[in-house]
Amino acid sequence: MEASVTTRVGHFRWAVCALLFIATTINYVDRQVIGILKPTLQAEIGFNEID
Repeated sequence: MEASVTTRVGHFRWAVCALLFIATTINYVDRQVIGILKPTLQAEIGFNEID
């Protein structure tokens, strides 16, 4: 019985690690996309360096 609980806790830990990795990756990609779209946003919306 104790081995079953240990296995479940181990799987839960890996699931939490996977979710943290996915959230960090999405955050990083989101920041990069804003930088890539900067010229387009400046042209279409009229943003400048101060905005």
